[in-house]
Amino acid sequence: MTRVAKKDKSKKEKSKKNKLKKIVIIVAILIIIGIIVFCVFNKLNGNNQKDENKIAVQAVSILTGSMNTMENRFAGVVVSQKTIKLQKEENRTVKKIYVEIGQAVKTGDKLFEYDTDEISTKIDQESLEVEKLQNSIANSQKQIESINAAKAENPGGDHTSYNLEIQTLENEIKQTQYNITSKNNEITALRKSLKNTVVTSEIDGIVQSINDSSNPESTNMGYDSGTQDNSYMSIMQTGQYRVKGTINEQNMFSINVGEKVIIHSRVDENKIWGGTIESIDTSNPEKNSDGYGYVMMGDDSSNKSSKYPFYITLDSMDGLMMGQHVYIEKNIGQGEPKDGLWLSNYYIIEENGESFVWATNKKDKLEKRKIKIGEKDEELGEYQILEGLTEDDYIAIPQDGLEEGLDVNKFDTMDVPMNIPMDDSMMIEGGDVMNMEEVPVPDAGESQPIESSGEVAL
Repeated sequence: MTRVAKKDKSKKEKSKKNKLKKIVIIVAILIIIGIIVFCVFNKLNGNNQKDENKIAVQAVSILTGSMNTMENRFAGVVVSQKTIKLQKEENRTVKKIYVEIGQAVKTGDKLFEYDTDEISTKIDQESLEVEKLQNSIANSQKQIESINAAKAENPGGDHTSYNLEIQTLENEIKQTQYNITSKNNEITALRKSLKNTVVTSEIDGIVQSINDSSNPESTNMGYDSGTQDNSYMSIMQTGQYRVKGTINEQNMFSINVGEKVIIHSRVDENKIWGGTIESIDTSNPEKNSDGYGYVMMGDDSSNKSSKYPFYITLDSMDGLMMGQHVYIEKNIGQGEPKDGLWLSNYYIIEENGESFVWATNKKDKLEKRKIKIGEKDEELGEYQILEGLTEDDYIAIPQDGLEEGLDVNKFDTMDVPMNIPMDDSMMIEGGDVMNMEEVPVPDAGESQPIESSGEVAL
C-alpha cells in the first residue's frame, strides 16, 4: 500500500471520529436541555399549584376606592336638552328658506316660508266647486217642485214613480250639501294657512338640519348622528344641555332610569357635575362609528354588539360646552369624599361585640386581625375604620376554610379568584353563614346589596 493510500485512510478514520464526537455532543446537549425544561416546567407547575392553594387577598386601597380606576365608566357627550323637529305640510311648496345649517336663531326668527300662490289658486278652485254644487242643489229643488206639481194635477193616479224620483233627488241634495260642507272646511283651512305662511323658531338654538330635496347642500350637522332625522328642519336648543351616554347591550341592566350619576371632565378629573339618568332609548341603537361608547378597560366586546343611548339631566350646566366629551359613572357615594378609611361590611366579621378582618401579616400569612370601627354609612353599607387597618394592607373576603397562618396571593385588582374549598357553597358574613349565591363577589364600580337596606360601593 502506498503512502498516499495510507494517508487517505487515516484522514477518513479521523473524519468518522470527529462526526461521532459531534453527534455525541449534540445528543448530550439535547439531553441537558430536556432536563432543564423538565425541571423548569415542574417548578412552574409546582408554583402554580402552590398559588392555587394560597388565599386570595386584595389591596385595601383598591377596595376603598383610594386607587382610582377607569372601570365601569361610560363615555358621554354634552348635547342639547331639546331639539325641535319641523315637518313640512303635505301638498305645500316652500317658497323661501331664511336660515342655513349651523346658523344660530332666536325665538321668533323666520325659518322658511310657504308659497302662497298655490294656496290662493286652490282656494279659487274650491270656491268654484262650491258654487257648482250649490247650483246643483237649486236645480234638484226645482225638479222636485215640478214633480209635486204633476202629482197635484193627477190626484187619483199612481204616484209611485213620482215619489221615487223625489226621494232620489232629495238624497242627491243631502250628498251635495255634505260635499259643500267639506269643501268649505277645506277653504277655511286654506285661508287660515294663508295667514301662517312663515314658520318661525320656537326656541333659541342652532339649525341642525335642513332636508330639502331642492337643495343638494342640505344635510345633518351630526350633533346626534346616532339617530335618523327625517324632519324637514330641526333646531337644536342652546343654553340648555344634557349629557348623552352610550351603553353596550350586554351591560344595559347595570344602569336604571332615576339613578344618580357623576360627570367627569376628560381634561380635569377633579372637575365634576351631578346628574340623573332621565331615559334609556332602547328603540334607537347607535352605530359603532358614532364616536361614543361604553368604556371598559381591557374589554373590546362592546364593539361587537349593539349600543343604546341614554340621557342625563344635569344638576348644573356651569362650565359645560356643547359637544364636550365627558366620562359618566354611577354615583355610589364616591363623589362625596369622607374623612378616614371606609370599608364595606362584606369584609368585616362581627363576633361577641368585636370586629375583625382576615388580613395579611408581615410574613405574608393570613391572620384574623381585630379592628376598631366608627361610624356606619347606612346607604352604602360601609364602616369607618379607626384602628387596625391601613390602605397598605391586604384583606380576604370572609369565607369558610380560612385559618390563621395560611399563605396568601396578593391582588391589586378587583378580579380575585375564589380559591378556598367551600363547604356547601357557604360563606361567613357578620358571623352568620349564608349561601354564596346570595352574596355576589363585589366588582369594580358596581353596587351590591347590603343587609337589604342599601348599596355598597366598591
